Amino acid sequence: MSRTLLFSTLIISAMASLSGVRAQSWSKVTARPGYNDVVPKKPNGRCLLIVGGKKKIDGPCLVDVDSDGSFEFNDNRMVLRCAFKGDDCGGAAYLITRRGYFGFLSINVGQPADLSWNEGRYSTAQASLGPVVRAGGCWVGRSPGWPKVKLCVWKTRK
Repeated sequence: MSRTLLFSTLIISAMASLSGVRAQSWSKVTARPGYNDVVPKKPNGRCLLIVGGKKKIDGPCLVDVDSDGSFEFNDNRMVLRCAFKGDDCGGAAYLITRRGYFGFLSINVGQPADLSWNEGRYSTAQASLGPVVRAGGCWVGRSPGWPKVKLCVWKTRK
């Protein structure tokens, strides 16, 4: 299963529960009692994401690192609302009531890593930013045909 499809599946199943979950960083949500909103949890890191010369994230974020060094990041801004009354909501039934940025970096041993994001307007990180390489404490991409990108992520607490 591709990582994008896996993340899409995880976020849909996580949102359907409307309870606190730990599936992927952007699906770390808490249901507010009496509401059908899915709201972000407290950040545990700091992120800087620059795409095409424009800062998309510059501040607190959620960070979830996998054992192979791959990680998810989330600016902790997106809020989703169930389009239906009650708690019976699936991925496509959610409406974005506040936009936010999130994505993931996949480590490829011996090759550049892959970076994908949600472009700030989707509930899945399906848009590729292309291959990126480590440059100091950040990841950068300057490949022809891809936007120039820089991603820096620092964990600030466990």
